[in-house]
Amino acid sequence: MIPATVFELESMRAVLEARGDDPTGPWTCPRCPRSGLEAEELACTDLLPGELPRFICHACASGPHRMALALQEAQAAAARAAAGEHDWSDVRGQRSLLLAMCDWTQVPDAELSEPMREAWRAYRSALRAITDTAPSPDAVVWPDAPS
Repeated sequence: MIPATVFELESMRAVLEARGDDPTGPWTCPRCPRSGLEAEELACTDLLPGELPRFICHACASGPHRMALALQEAQAAAARAAAGEHDWSDVRGQRSLLLAMCDWTQVPDAELSEPMREAWRAYRSALRAITDTAPSPDAVVWPDAPS
């Protein structure tokens, strides 16, 4: 389970001040060209999945952060399902995870052919409509991701 603190990413300022270091900048994000940043504009990535630099700007942290939150939600839903408890929040949690996992398909520079891009759009649209199309949380039929 991802720690609950993933909901609140720690800022670079908080990390530096906690260990007694000087938090004055300016700083540069190692993942994008943003520079001249203050320490509170950078997030500590210790709780995020993937191989990330220790501190990145909040814009660069948003994708992995959303993925971590969706994964946390899916883990909680799996625990409820194991206990025999199902509700629409479980379906929405699984949907959020599946959408976060294919966010990359919608960025303009994703190397996808136009038919494949359209297949991913249709898949994502079917995911977003899942709570309208299923009669109950136990009767959800998940669409297949394009291959």
